[in-house]
Amino acid sequence: MTFEELQDEWDKDSTLNSTNIGEESIRTPKLHAKYLRIHSKEKMKLLSLQHKYKILRGEKKEFLINPTKEMMQEKNWKIPERGKILKSDIESFLDIDPEILELELKIGVQQEKVEYLKSILQSINGRSFIIKNFIEERKWLQGS
Repeated sequence: MTFEELQDEWDKDSTLNSTNIGEESIRTPKLHAKYLRIHSKEKMKLLSLQHKYKILRGEKKEFLINPTKEMMQEKNWKIPERGKILKSDIESFLDIDPEILELELKIGVQQEKVEYLKSILQSINGRSFIIKNFIEERKWLQGS
């Protein structure tokens, strides 16, 4: 699920039908289960991306320290044009590596999705208070 699809889904699910507040009250646990499931799935994707990042960064670091023909052929990696790299310069090369940067971007987007879902779950948890306040306001307006 893309971030935009998630936002569109929440836009639909977050609205309260004030004409049938009882149904909305019943819908709350369903919404919680739905978004908790999505949150868990997206959190697992995040953990997987973070794992891939650590492996990729480690492999790239090892390659820059000790480049082998096998790694060059297997991963299609190239030795930097300047040749041998000092250990003190390795982090600078890793910080600008296109594959690492692309994976960092994916991790950032995934972290944003997980945070957004966490916010949705907090909103769903507060939904019963909104419904209660709505009912109390209706009673007050009707003079009960």
